Amino acid sequence: MNFSVRNASIGTLDAKYNVYIDTDSNPSTGFHGGSGNFPVGAEYLVQGSTVYHYTGTGLNWSWASVGTFTPGVSGNSAEYKFARSLIGSPKIVRLYFYGDNTGLGGVVDSYPTSALTSNGTGNFLVYRMDDVTNSVAAGAITVNGSLTEWSTLRQFPVKPDDVTGAANVVDYEKGWVAHDPTNLYFAVQNANAVTLNGAYNIYIDTDCNRSTGFIGSGSNFTVGAEYLIQGGSLFHYTGTGTNWSWSSVAGANGVPSGNTYEVSIPRSAIGSPSIFKFIEYGDNPSVGGTTVDTYPMNALTGAGGPSLTYRVQ
Repeated sequence: MNFSVRNASIGTLDAKYNVYIDTDSNPSTGFHGGSGNFPVGAEYLVQGSTVYHYTGTGLNWSWASVGTFTPGVSGNSAEYKFARSLIGSPKIVRLYFYGDNTGLGGVVDSYPTSALTSNGTGNFLVYRMDDVTNSVAAGAITVNGSLTEWSTLRQFPVKPDDVTGAANVVDYEKGWVAHDPTNLYFAVQNANAVTLNGAYNIYIDTDCNRSTGFIGSGSNFTVGAEYLIQGGSLFHYTGTGTNWSWSSVAGANGVPSGNTYEVSIPRSAIGSPSIFKFIEYGDNPSVGGTTVDTYPMNALTGAGGPSLTYRVQ
């Protein structure tokens, strides 16, 4: 996990500098502050160059060290880097910064402002580990199937090749999403050469709510998809959750090249969401294969299973 902080001045990164981290997004667990005035329930504390795990009951001061790291300090800035596993590898965290100047005769400072309130409902920050965002300039991506423009953009996690048999042509390996002021772009790397047809599907959940949209005919999707990119075409869901009912939406453009392909769609065509979840569904049986492939893996495990999240910022 990496984060940085800028202060008016930083001498030694010591116990004055504290980051309280809530890894279960539950204010009723973890450390709430000695008087219950913290905006989060912190399971972990980064103090100076040490990561601690809370071992108390909510208000008492009781912490156990779980690891150390070497921070980088330059002038009035500091950078932190430590293994996500030290704090349980959460997908989302709430946190705030606590500057304890009292040992120097000063006052407590917090970031964000108004974090400390008497009823514990102050401001805090939220960071999502698995969210990806790639903002690009208009015209930066040319939809031609080549992924040259994607080399510097953040990709989603690599999926191992897990489908065998020559007829099972869809075997997803990597995926990217990017956006410019007008369009969304999807890029996919497959294990085999791509013929862009109905075997290649991207199910998009624009309200991040599985109780709406298509959840698969067997109710096994991990998302509720309002939209579907199938091959190089875009569709809007018009059914009731498990039935197959879609209407065509104009504006999609998809192009394959070798074992990769790109698709662009107007952001407005799917309601211009600020965040969405999606899964990629390789329908090999529709082209003579035997095995469905998904990206991420295990995306057909129903509610609570994995999906990918993209944030438009």
